[in-house]
Amino acid sequence: MLIFPPANGWTVVVWPTYFTEVAAAEHMSRHLGVLASTARIYVGDYWARSLLHDGVVLDRFASMPTYFTDDADEVARLSSEYADRPEVIAAATGVPVDRIAGTSCGSTRTSNPTG
Repeated sequence: MLIFPPANGWTVVVWPTYFTEVAAAEHMSRHLGVLASTARIYVGDYWARSLLHDGVVLDRFASMPTYFTDDADEVARLSSEYADRPEVIAAATGVPVDRIAGTSCGSTRTSNPTG
């Protein structure tokens, strides 16, 4: 793990490969009472991010939330759960929503690359 000095109010922590950073970010956010953001890339196929405050997940996004399933009900649930909500990010960070909208990916794929 690498921890970098704060810059512009953010401290960057680089987790080991395949580390479940959301649980760690949740713990740190809850115990420090801070806003935390995570980003991860899975095998170069897709990427995801989470935004938390006081240990509560405010927003999640995944470029391909249904990578691990083809089940229609699960596809609907995950697509909703990992939808991009720039207005939530704007409210949490104080950044105007027009500077955030469209920065996550632009579009999401709803099937895995083999199907």
